[in-house]
Amino acid sequence: PDSYTYNNILKTLSVANMETAESFLNYMETSDECGVRPDNFTYITLMDAWAKRRYPERAYAILRRMEQSRNPDVYPNVIAYNMIVNAYAKSSDPYAAEEAEAILTKLEQQQLEQPDHHHTQDNSSSSRSFILPGPDLLTYASTISAWSYSPDPNRGQRAWDVLQRMLSNIDNAQNSNYRSNHADIIRNAHNMVLAACAGSKGEYRQAALKIALETFQMCGGGGGGH
Repeated sequence: PDSYTYNNILKTLSVANMETAESFLNYMETSDECGVRPDNFTYITLMDAWAKRRYPERAYAILRRMEQSRNPDVYPNVIAYNMIVNAYAKSSDPYAAEEAEAILTKLEQQQLEQPDHHHTQDNSSSSRSFILPGPDLLTYASTISAWSYSPDPNRGQRAWDVLQRMLSNIDNAQNSNYRSNHADIIRNAHNMVLAACAGSKGEYRQAALKIALETFQMCGGGGGGH
């Protein structure tokens, strides 16, 4: 059997029973009897399964195992991180937005320090360095979405702050067509800021109203432009 066989077994197990699927991952990672080690698809399969079950913390735990893998060909790309951020955005965890933004900040830091910064992951048996991906627009949009559903009474301001970071990222893009090519994502991000402002409470409501008005004006000025 090859990696294709083992990954198909894992995918089947992840549909039936996640704990059994994780046990199978443990077997692939550690057993001398198994001639196949996990690859990117192995970890992504389990991350996706946990994310769809609305368990972002379990999905993130799989991503951390991916980061710690001794296999130099195994490393999470921005799609993997976005999967976790999106899972937090759909989670009922009251601190989900903070967790989503922490991941965004981690990826932003890498983007600022490129090309020489390597993320070093240590564990009990080994350490390795690999380049973390920078965030893309979906990372920002999913983080804003997480804030729009957050119970935080200042969710409007928090969503707005992430939107400004997103727009700065767009302004720094080398491709002159970047904004127009991603107009739908940008427009949806603005709409989620408006939703976050609508849910702001107490002492934060007045500031949220101002943010909502400015966001609305930005949308009207070009479908999510500024």
